[in-house]
Amino acid sequence: MLIDFDKSVDALLNNEVLAYPTEAVFGLGCRISCDEAIKQIFELKKRSKNKGLIIIGDSFDMLKPYCGFLSKEQEQILLNTWPGAVTFLVQPSQKVSQIITGSFTKIAIRVPDHKIARLLTTKIKEPIISTSANISGQTSQTKSASINKDFPNIKVLDDVVGSYTKPSTIIDLDTKQIIRA
Repeated sequence: MLIDFDKSVDALLNNEVLAYPTEAVFGLGCRISCDEAIKQIFELKKRSKNKGLIIIGDSFDMLKPYCGFLSKEQEQILLNTWPGAVTFLVQPSQKVSQIITGSFTKIAIRVPDHKIARLLTTKIKEPIISTSANISGQTSQTKSASINKDFPNIKVLDDVVGSYTKPSTIIDLDTKQIIRA
């Protein structure tokens, strides 16, 4: 079901899973504080619970409480890079549920270079989970009208993805290793 921005905010506040546009593809997401909705994302995508999920926010300040220790240099790298299509792996704080990290010891965080995705987190006043809106292993969706083919019962924010042509780059902030280019 295609819905507008305000109804999308309501869906997130009601602990629903929402499909929404990001820089390159549509994402599936929910409030970071709703473990039941996070579990639903894994079920919908047929995704292994060992895989982690990305956390997006409107700013570094919104994401910082979910991060473990970051040096001043690391904080500066984040501030200089975001908003942007770069996801960083960092140590999690105690606030992060193991459902989000999966079998990993780090979390993936990003301030997206997509105004609507950032604004969703601003309106609900907390980060949201982000993962591509597709069945695991299948092609990611780039059009709002296509989402309900795979996810017939999910509300879809009817807007457009950004101009990027591939998902975000993933970098380990500790090692500076590029995990996904």
